[in-house]
Amino acid sequence: MVQAQQRPGELVVEWSGEEPSWLRPALSILAELWVLPENWNSYGARTVSKLAIDTSLAILREVMLDNRPRAQFVPTVRGGVQMEWHTGGIDLEIEVEPSGAASVFFGDRRTGEEWEDDYPACQARVKDVLSNLPRAG
Repeated sequence: MVQAQQRPGELVVEWSGEEPSWLRPALSILAELWVLPENWNSYGARTVSKLAIDTSLAILREVMLDNRPRAQFVPTVRGGVQMEWHTGGIDLEIEVEPSGAASVFFGDRRTGEEWEDDYPACQARVKDVLSNLPRAG
C-alpha cells in the first residue's frame, strides 16, 4: 500500500514490503514538488495535489524495477506530476493529473514507434518498456 501524508516540510509514506533503491530519491523530489507554493512559476501554476503524489508512487510501485534508471519528476502547471525517462533513444512520459488520472506517451527515436494511452490500460506495456531500459549503474 502506498499513501503519502504531509507534514510541514516533509513527505511521509507508508510502504509495505522491501524498500526499492528508487524510493527514497523519488520521495525526496516529490516532497520538493509538494511544497511548491501556488503560482510557483509566476504564471499561475497550481500546487501539486496529494492525489497526484499518491498516484505517482502507486504507478512506480507497479512498474518500476529496482535496477533501472530512475524517473525524472516535473510538476505540471495544473497541479499534477509528470514522470519521465529519456535514455537510449527511448522517451517514456507518464503524466498524472491532480485528479489522479494518468496518461502515457512512449516514443522510440531509433525505430519511430510511438504510442499514447491511458494508465492503467497500458500498465504491462509501461513495465515492458522500463524492463528493457539499460540497467542503472
